Amino acid sequence: MPTRPRDASPEREPGNPGPSGHSAEIAVARSRSGAGDPSLAELGIDRVNHRELPAGFRGDVYIWDVDKTYLDTQFDSFKGLMRIPFEGAIDKRAFPGTAQLLKELRRGPGQRPIEAPLYFISASPPKLRSVLERKMLLDGVEFDGLTLKDPVQNVRRGGLRALKAQLAYKLVGLLLHRLDFPAGAHETLFGDDVESDALIYVLYADVVAGRIRGADLLRILQRHRTEYQLAEWIVSFADGIPVTRSVQRIFIHLAYGTDPDRFAPFGPTVIPVRDSLQPAVLLEAHGKIAASGVIRVAAAMREAGRTDLDLLASLLDLVRRRLVGGTRFDALTTQLARERLLPPELGFGRTPAPRKLRHHAVNEPWLPERERA
Repeated sequence: MPTRPRDASPEREPGNPGPSGHSAEIAVARSRSGAGDPSLAELGIDRVNHRELPAGFRGDVYIWDVDKTYLDTQFDSFKGLMRIPFEGAIDKRAFPGTAQLLKELRRGPGQRPIEAPLYFISASPPKLRSVLERKMLLDGVEFDGLTLKDPVQNVRRGGLRALKAQLAYKLVGLLLHRLDFPAGAHETLFGDDVESDALIYVLYADVVAGRIRGADLLRILQRHRTEYQLAEWIVSFADGIPVTRSVQRIFIHLAYGTDPDRFAPFGPTVIPVRDSLQPAVLLEAHGKIAASGVIRVAAAMREAGRTDLDLLASLLDLVRRRLVGGTRFDALTTQLARERLLPPELGFGRTPAPRKLRHHAVNEPWLPERERA
């Protein structure tokens, strides 16, 4: 039987979650070990969920990483790393067009805003919460929750190597979100190529779909150096997650310019993108944002210094990879050229229809070749 976590209110029952966020906190102690179950604080997870979705919700939910996905955080050098704790919200810079893309996702494809649920999950420490929230306010980005990683608790539990270990932290953070979401919610995840977002997100997709659990999940966690006691708890916790194929798409921002082909083993659910325009075009093709929203994203990128040739190259890359094409895309590029966001003399003409992508199938790139399906 699930035990009550030490940070849950004693009068509230698991079947009656109450205000937004309580259902996940209550379910955090699903391990069968009883008294040894960790609290959120002991897991090094500092999360806030401001919104409770109705049980019948069947729309899209968007979950974003922060650094190198939304914000161009400079932690590549020692100087840049040391500057991060002292930066204010005004000092932080979003990638060109990303804030506008976030607003378009929130708005949705119609004339009336749908306020699509938007959450962030980051390895940034809780001390930066106010800075990140202030930055989102300055960018006009409305969001519903923010999950952060407590470095002190992680070091206490797993030593210094736990500071860089993101798989266990992000997997648990995503599973906690899944418990907060209604069964019919569809998830689109955004990460980058700096850490292990593609691996973590695909593993999460497989866990919630029931494809990887139990001993298989334990073996994967151990392979990625998750401490055994924590790995056992995650396996037990994951067993309590309702089975659903909720993850629709995983966008990976190529912040380091990684070759998109390197992500092919993860399956077609993972879509590498080079900038904000590429996911905007792909999401418009699937009816998630409006064509006018793509125009606004492209305009924001131009304002940030991208040229019309930069935008053209971005779209040509999508066509080359057969991710977009056909009459809908042709109409969109015509509109972009009309708005002088693409070189008018370099029209696309007719483009072939994009290739059809099937849903992700089990082919775990984190396992040795002989163990793959």
